[in-house]
Amino acid sequence: MNREFSKRFLIWSTAAAMTALLVASPPASGIARADVTTMILHDPGRSETTDPDGALALARKRLAVHDADAAVVGLQRYLSVYPQELVVQRFLGDLYFRLGDFSRAEATYREIIESSPYDRPTHHRLGTLDLFEGCVDPAIAEFEAGLPESIDDLVSAHERKGDVDAFEGDMQRRAQKRPGDADVQYEMAETYDDLRLPRDAVDYFNRALRIYPKSTDILNGLAIGQMQIHDYAAAEQTFARCLNVEPEDYACTNDLGSLYLDQKRYDDAAPELARAHALAPEGPEALVNLGYLADERGDRARAIGYYAEALYVWPYSADAYVNLGFDRVRQGSIDQAESVLLKGLAIAPKDPRIHYLLGVVDEVHGKRAEAVAEFLSAERSSDPEIVNSARENVADIEKSAASEGGPQVQPRPSPHR
Repeated sequence: MNREFSKRFLIWSTAAAMTALLVASPPASGIARADVTTMILHDPGRSETTDPDGALALARKRLAVHDADAAVVGLQRYLSVYPQELVVQRFLGDLYFRLGDFSRAEATYREIIESSPYDRPTHHRLGTLDLFEGCVDPAIAEFEAGLPESIDDLVSAHERKGDVDAFEGDMQRRAQKRPGDADVQYEMAETYDDLRLPRDAVDYFNRALRIYPKSTDILNGLAIGQMQIHDYAAAEQTFARCLNVEPEDYACTNDLGSLYLDQKRYDDAAPELARAHALAPEGPEALVNLGYLADERGDRARAIGYYAEALYVWPYSADAYVNLGFDRVRQGSIDQAESVLLKGLAIAPKDPRIHYLLGVVDEVHGKRAEAVAEFLSAERSSDPEIVNSARENVADIEKSAASEGGPQVQPRPSPHR
């Protein structure tokens, strides 16, 4: 889940065309919001071989040093002794998913559902698998079984299906009928957040909070909504409330760091993001934010390292692909940028940021028609900066073609890359 994109500019050189080209480029999503359902179990003082927290801590340490295979083997060994430890099973399924072994991931999640048919986090994961494989209706069914934590992905699934307006109406009627249900009010708030209606989201987060005042999910969501309406003082207070309830909450810690990034309070952001990463080394959001922080401090090499690390721990992070592709273009490494962005497009085929940057790449390569097609895809964004920049790029291409006396550039369908 992302917030507003930052205003940044992209400069690169091409020997074949010109020495320097300046393009307004807002779609680098500077800041990554954490998934508020991220599982945090971190107690290194407990046994790593006989205790679930210890087994997870050891798996995280192994993942942090790029030894995912050893992490898998360790969890398999633990589960051979304690096969009913659902949290460890889920984490093992997540590692299979991360490694691209979808069949073993699904089998692990299905095994959990057999013993715990109402386990919401696992239904959420099964929905993610279905959606990733293009099975939209099965994904919707799994996300509905995973509510409330799967609400963001449920909205995305309905957007992909094309019936998000009808879904929004159903959610509104449900929220009106059940005003005392904190989960339902929270789901309505998250729906509005995903539809970029932050004031409505804040209203419903507050309704949910009055019912359940110590929910870190609700507090974190409210703080994000307050950030989106630029009430930063209130957001900081809400994050403080969240961390008072749960001092080691990854989402609140990461997103407090995001707040500081928004405000350019980089010295305040750095320790929060480092702490978030220590809490959950497998979480890509803190790594993306650490990369953005490095970018803002002018250390592009370090930023690229963080984005690459984010993709190691979670190869499905669209934010990491976008920011890494953005930096590769700024370096002038156009072919590397294209490779990164095409991988991101396979993960998030409708992400307008990726389409915008691919348009930039095509333009540098002299593929004007392809660039126009990508920019037109980017114009479908709900972010006005991306829309305006994409339109400006299309106008510039048309103007350039006209000045050269050539035919008007006709957009082609976005190529299957």
